[in-house]
Amino acid sequence: MANILKGSDNINNDKYHNRYTDEDLIKALMDFYIINDKIPNSSDFKKSHPNTSVFYNRFGSWTKALNKAGLFKEKQKSTDYTDQELIDLLIKFHRETKKVPTTRNINEVNYMPNNNTYIKRFNGFGNALNLAGLRNLRKDNHQFGRIEYSKESLLEMLQNFINELGRLPTAKEVDSNPNIPTCNPYNKHFGGLFGAYVELGYDLNKLKNNQKENFEHEMINRFLELTKIIGKTPNSRDLDKYSKLGLCCASKTYTEHFGSMRKLYKLIGLNNIIPDRKLSKKESLKPGLYKTKDDMVDDLKKLAKDLDRTPFLREFILYDNLASASSYCNKFGSWHNALKQAELQPNTKIFITKNGTKCYSSYEYKIACILEGLKIPFKKDTPYKKIIHTYYGFKRFDFIININNNIIFIEIFGMVNMENYEQGKREKLQLCKDNNIPLICFYPNDFWKYNNNEKIINYLYSLINNLNVDNNEELFSFLFTDIK
Repeated sequence: MANILKGSDNINNDKYHNRYTDEDLIKALMDFYIINDKIPNSSDFKKSHPNTSVFYNRFGSWTKALNKAGLFKEKQKSTDYTDQELIDLLIKFHRETKKVPTTRNINEVNYMPNNNTYIKRFNGFGNALNLAGLRNLRKDNHQFGRIEYSKESLLEMLQNFINELGRLPTAKEVDSNPNIPTCNPYNKHFGGLFGAYVELGYDLNKLKNNQKENFEHEMINRFLELTKIIGKTPNSRDLDKYSKLGLCCASKTYTEHFGSMRKLYKLIGLNNIIPDRKLSKKESLKPGLYKTKDDMVDDLKKLAKDLDRTPFLREFILYDNLASASSYCNKFGSWHNALKQAELQPNTKIFITKNGTKCYSSYEYKIACILEGLKIPFKKDTPYKKIIHTYYGFKRFDFIININNNIIFIEIFGMVNMENYEQGKREKLQLCKDNNIPLICFYPNDFWKYNNNEKIINYLYSLINNLNVDNNEELFSFLFTDIK
C-alpha cells in the first residue's frame, strides 16, 4: 500500500477524488490482495492513499468496489442451498483453512452461508458439523451438547471434578474439561459456579479465599509461560508490555497480590528460571541473535502453533525474543528452506518471471519484468557485506543493474507504517550514502503514480540520469563478472 497521505484534510475533496481513475482504484485493491493474501476491508484503506472515501465516492459502496475488482462474490439466499451443498461447504472450509468451522469464522468467509442458515436447517451448528464428519475434531466438542441436566447430576459431576483436582476448579477449567458440562447449565440452575459450590456445602468466605488462590495460581502460571516466551525472567516493564497482549497481568496486579516483584521471584524459585550465565548487553537486547538452527526451528513451530497458521516473514520484526527474518534467511539460505525444516507450508506468494527470477512482492516482480524486457543485466538479493566490506549484517540489495558498464543499485521500500521497517530503511539509506553507493529507490506511491510499464521505465531512466554516474567500472569491477 502507498504512503499515508499527511494533511489530507486540507485537500479539496473533489480534486483529491478525481485524481484516480477507476483502473487505479481497482489496481489498488488487487495489489493489496496480492501482497497481503486477503480481501481488503474498508478499514485497511482508512488512512492510506487512496483512502476509503475515494472508493465510496466512486463506486457507491465498498462491496461494489470489491465487485468491480472481482474480489467479492455475493452469497446465495439461505433457501437456495440444499442440505448436501451446506455440508459440502463445511468440508471445503476445513480442507482449505485446516480449521474446523465455527459459527464465528464461517461468517468471515465470502463463499460460506451465514451460521444461522446451518442452525435453522440442522437444528444446531453441532449437528451440521456431525453430518460433515467434523464435530469430533472440535476441541470444545463437549460444549455443543444440548442435554438437560438435573441439579443433582450437575452437582455430582462437579464434586467428582473437585475430588480429582484436590481443589475447587476455575470456570476456565470447567469449560475445558470434556467429561463434565460447561458453566452454562451451572449458571442456569445455580447462578454460577459459586452458587453450585455453596449448594455442595462449601463456606462462602472460604470460597472467596479459594477464588483468590486460584487467581494467584493462574498469575504464576502465566508468569512462568511468559518466561519461556521471552527467554528471560520478566521484569515489571515486561509484565506491563505483555499484559496489553493478554499474556499476563500488569506489574501492579502482581505487586498487589504478592507484595513486591522480589517476593514473587522468591515464591516461584527465581534460580530455576534465570539463565545459567549472565547475558551480555548485546545478547539481552537481541535474544534471538545467538540462537542455533534447532532453536530457530523450534521457535518457528511454536509461533505457527500459537498463530494457528504459518507465520509471515514480515511478522518477525514484532517479536523481540525471536531471531530476525534476515537471520532465518541467512542460516537456512531462504525463508522457504526455514519453513521446510520446520515442516510448515509456505504462505507467501512467489512471483516468477519468464526468465525464472523469483520475486516475493508484486513490486519486485514488476521491476524484474521491466529489466528483463529491456535486456538490462541485473543481479537480485546481493548481500550488502559483499559490496560494503566494513558491514557485517544481513541486509540485501533488491537489484543491482549494469547499464553501459555502470553499476546501479535498486531498493524497493514496499512497506509503510511499521517503525522497525522504517528504521531498517533509514539504515540502508545511510549505509549507501556513507559508502558512495549509487542508489535509486522505489516506493509504493511510485507504482500508483506511474501506473504502467512505459511510465515506470521513463521514471527509472530519470532516476538513473539524476545520479550522474559516469564510468564506475573500476570501483565495482568485482561485480562485472556476475552482471553482464
